[in-house]
Parts: sequence; structure tokens; C-alpha cells
Amino acid sequence: MADTSTTTIFNFSTVIALSDALATSQNSNPLVINPDKISGATPHKSLGDFTAIWNFLGLSPEPCTTTDEDDSLPPLKSIQHREESVKSATRVPLGPMQLPNKLHRRVPANANLEDPFDKRPVIRSSMTSIERKAQLIQKILSLFPAQASHLLTRPGLRSGAKDPSDTDIHVFVDASNILIGFYECIKKRRGYSRGAAVRQPAFSFHGLSLILERGRTSSKKVYVGSSPTTVSALDARSLGYEVSLLERVEKERVNAKYSSSSGSEGTQKQRTRKVEQAVDEILHLKILESVLDFTPTTIVLASGDAAQGEYSPGFFKVVERCLDRGWKIELVSFKASLSWLYSNKDFLKKWKGAFSLVLLDTFVEELLE
Repeated sequence: MADTSTTTIFNFSTVIALSDALATSQNSNPLVINPDKISGATPHKSLGDFTAIWNFLGLSPEPCTTTDEDDSLPPLKSIQHREESVKSATRVPLGPMQLPNKLHRRVPANANLEDPFDKRPVIRSSMTSIERKAQLIQKILSLFPAQASHLLTRPGLRSGAKDPSDTDIHVFVDASNILIGFYECIKKRRGYSRGAAVRQPAFSFHGLSLILERGRTSSKKVYVGSSPTTVSALDARSLGYEVSLLERVEKERVNAKYSSSSGSEGTQKQRTRKVEQAVDEILHLKILESVLDFTPTTIVLASGDAAQGEYSPGFFKVVERCLDRGWKIELVSFKASLSWLYSNKDFLKKWKGAFSLVLLDTFVEELLE
């Protein structure tokens, strides 16, 4: 017999072969099975009497009769007795069922899958995908006529810093700031209060990239966020963005005075929980790399955050440094996540012509998948 820790699987042909082997081994030890009798080359008889197998397992099967009037099964008690006896005789350990890899469907983390037990309201788009894209392009054409000739062409991405054009743009996306702003904006647009519990609506990163790039060639495109991997992050990667996702850390978070990520200003302590760390700093690094490696053109920054970071002076200081060195800045943000520093009159007056603000609230319905 095989070791009790080894799982033996008998297929249909093996059962018949086992019956033959036991039937032809009457003069030998009944507990020893001749493997030659169970080989694939051994001719097998048709399915018949399994008495030898039941005797080998130490079981005594009860007869089962059928009639034309009643195709009944053996009594339930008899079946349960046999199952318990077989388990006791074979002692085969049972493990978890393993499905073939091809049966597993890869679903992006944090995908917008609807939980039937989640009773929170769902915000849906009333437009089809084609209608949304058409309306989005019409809005962009009306608001940015200067890019009309480029908008309907596929935006390009230059590789490295070779032969950069003075019209190339550098695009940087602060994922958390944009997604939180979108969530708050679409809730308000649909009549929900700020604190209302609503399912996270599906966000169209393809639509956002169209607003940010508008057909212009890019020298660099960067997307930075936190784990887990979202559908937006996967879409960004497919569109040629350099995607960086950082693990969240558990700590007691303190909101800085001008933080917009939480949707409120003023310093306050919160309970210990998992929060983002170093996301802003990675974006600052990528922006300053462009300032060092390229001649000044235009930086498109998708973030309304101006908070002083844990390890840096914050986005607002980085923006000022870029402006001081001759770069133009396009700040793209939802109003709900926009710091007041960017709308300060003195700041706007100082950098008139070099700094521009694009509010995404105008496009919120088109950004809803």
C-alpha cells in the first residue's frame, strides 16, 4: 500500500484494472497489488463486479435493486457508512482545491466592482462612452482653441532628452489629489453632502490625459500614487506614463496648515492609520529633474496641493522654483482639492503669463466612466 501521506488518485480505467488485479491474485497475498496488472498495456474487462475491491477495502456493500417503477438510490445511511469506511481505510489527507492558472481572471486591484452587499448609493454616468468622449473634445476645443490643430492627433512621447522641442510639455500627476477632488466634485454635482457615504465612482484617466496633453508632444509623463494598484494607474501605464506606486505606512497623521488632501485647512491630529508617505516628494524629485535636464518649456501639474510635505517644503515652493527658472506652469485641479495659495492675487499678478490654472470641475461629468 502507498504511504498514508501520499494522495492516490484512481481514474476510471485504474478502478477496472484494480478489479482485474485483485481477481487474478487469489493465490497471492491479497494486500499486495501487482503493478504489472494495472499497467496501461494490460487488457481490461468491461465494468462488472466490484466485490473484490470492496473485500480489499474491508467493506461489505449492501445490494441495490432497481425496478422499472422506482429508479431509487441505495439508502442514505448505507452511503454515509461506506464513505466513512472508505475515509477510515484509505486515510487520504484532503487539501484545498487548486484550479488551473488559466481559469483565474486577473482583476486590477481596486477595480470598480460592485459589491451586492454594499448598500451605498452608486453614481453613474448618463452618457455612453462615445457621447462622453465627443462632449469632452468639444469642451476642450472651445476652452483651448490654440491646441485645436493638435487635439485630434495622437499625442506623442519623446524618448529621453534627445532633441527636445521648445513646445514639448512635462506632465506630472498627483493621483490621490486628483481622485479625491473628483470624488468630492461629483458628489456635490449629484446633490450629496460632503460627508455622504457614496461608492467610489469610476474615473476616466484616458479623459484626464486628453485634458492634460491636448495633443501636445511630451518629453516626460509621470504618475505617482499609493498602493494598491488602481485602474487609473494601469491606464496611465498603458498611455506611456512612468508610474510609481508607494506602500502606505501606519502612523499618526498631522495635517499641515495648507493641506488640501483631507479637504480641510488648519492643523489637526488624526488617529493612527495607514497614510501616504513620500508621494509628494517623488513628484518633486521628478519635476526638478526636468528643470535640471531640459530647457524651460511647460510643466503640466495635475495637483492642487500646496501643503508642506513631511520631507520637503511642498508643491507650492517647487512651483515657485520652476517659475523663477523660466518655466511655464499649467496647474490642473478640482476646486475641492485646490489650495488658496494658487489663487492668491499677489501670486497671480507676479506670474501673469507664466502661470495658468485649469479647473477640472468643468469636465467632471465627462471624467465619470
